[in-house]
Amino acid sequence: MSARQSGSAPIDLEATTDTLEVTSYEVKKEIGPALKNWQIHEINQEVIAVPSGWKQQVDGLVFHLIPPHSHDEREGLSFMRYEKDDPTIKDDRFVWQRSRHMLSSFKVMTSDTLQKVERQSDTLYEQNTTLLKKGTLYQGYFLACVTDSMIYEYNLILAQAKVKDYSGDLKQDILTNLQIGKQYLFFGDDNPVRRIISLKRSALQGER
Repeated sequence: MSARQSGSAPIDLEATTDTLEVTSYEVKKEIGPALKNWQIHEINQEVIAVPSGWKQQVDGLVFHLIPPHSHDEREGLSFMRYEKDDPTIKDDRFVWQRSRHMLSSFKVMTSDTLQKVERQSDTLYEQNTTLLKKGTLYQGYFLACVTDSMIYEYNLILAQAKVKDYSGDLKQDILTNLQIGKQYLFFGDDNPVRRIISLKRSALQGER
């Protein structure tokens, strides 16, 4: 799939962001016994791990993993990747548009600011949301990893009841085991965080 900019005036984010410069950081990874029986899915060089019993579904270019007893087709973890074949694409705006797409069939109860995490060799975008659909509350998490040539997109939507029933932190266990190019996405001293930028929602919503 190719990433292309949709028509609209560019967003001036420089004057509408909060920036945190990062001079040092520490990462910790804990893998508990519950992860030993998880399913491992490899999509070329990308690796996703989920609890046993999740079903795999491929819809076009979307790789989707669905938890047992799911009552909504959007629940679970979706993965897509895009080639950045348009040199004029604006990463911030394209990623923001993709994050909005995840919310399209839900009522948004709460939403964090879209965070841009600049690292040495890539940039991460992430956002937490609380969603409602047909009387059921969901936890939503959007994640995009942008490199010079690719955009990797993850959408994690979980019913709050499943999150509470899980022994541990289900979202964290899934995220900390994501791999791109067979390298863990969130761990490694060779890709330190440089800056964290809050892309203010009010400014982003002003551009359609």
